[in-house]
Amino acid sequence: MLVYEERMDRQTRRLWLWREDYMREWCGRAEFRAVLPELLERQDAEFRQQIERVSAEERERAESAPREMKGVSTHASQ
Repeated sequence: MLVYEERMDRQTRRLWLWREDYMREWCGRAEFRAVLPELLERQDAEFRQQIERVSAEERERAESAPREMKGVSTHASQ
């Protein structure tokens, strides 16, 4: 999370997007989302806010996916 800024140059933005993709991969897993509150207990507020946003978006994506797609990752890395 050290790279997130409101205004980023191109290189910093690329690094941020890579990290956000990684967060989305993990937050796309229901078992990870279930333990996330415990994992975030000692994290700073800005990090919590970012990953909680990503987690909520991934939960919504999973819940709105067609039944035959549930449990299938939409991320290219899997």
